[in-house]
Amino acid sequence: MANQVLFQDIASFLSESPEWVETWVSTPVKKKPSIDFPDFVVSLFDILPIEHFDRSLKLNRSWYKECRRELENRRNFWVKRYWETVEDYKEARKALDKCWTDGIISYSEPHYIQRSNRYYELFAKKEADFRVWADVDRAILRCGFLDLIDHGDPAFYIKMCDWGLDPYEIPTPGNDPEGILDYWDDEDPDA
Repeated sequence: MANQVLFQDIASFLSESPEWVETWVSTPVKKKPSIDFPDFVVSLFDILPIEHFDRSLKLNRSWYKECRRELENRRNFWVKRYWETVEDYKEARKALDKCWTDGIISYSEPHYIQRSNRYYELFAKKEADFRVWADVDRAILRCGFLDLIDHGDPAFYIKMCDWGLDPYEIPTPGNDPEGILDYWDDEDPDA
């Protein structure tokens, strides 16, 4: 019964406005935008939040390669950004230390306030950058790309972040500017 009413409504519509129907039927069909599969995969991984990277993204070879490429790019970006922030942080720390050695320690002194604010701003940025770096490492571990992490223990930086530590503050074989580890390696434990 409902189908009969529908057909009557369509028939009456077509009979009452044939010009509109004719223009509608003669309107050329626009070609749908085509997106190539690799372009789609690249676009997806570019905007995908880091917490959604896991083994399920390795559906086929194309997805596997793009997932790996995106995680490698993100890790390289955040590691580089972290160490750039550390360099700025070291300069801000030196400037603040200079205030202390020059005897400028008054909280009302604009010069001290400016350097202090810059120091704490970069300290927070350094911590935030390291947290993102650790999040990318977590995604790399979830996806199984252990070779993207340049440390013997792939979870090393994640543990360091979870414990509230910082790669700049803790010397590691790849980051030991003062030679602290060399000192301890030279020490004879039997002496």
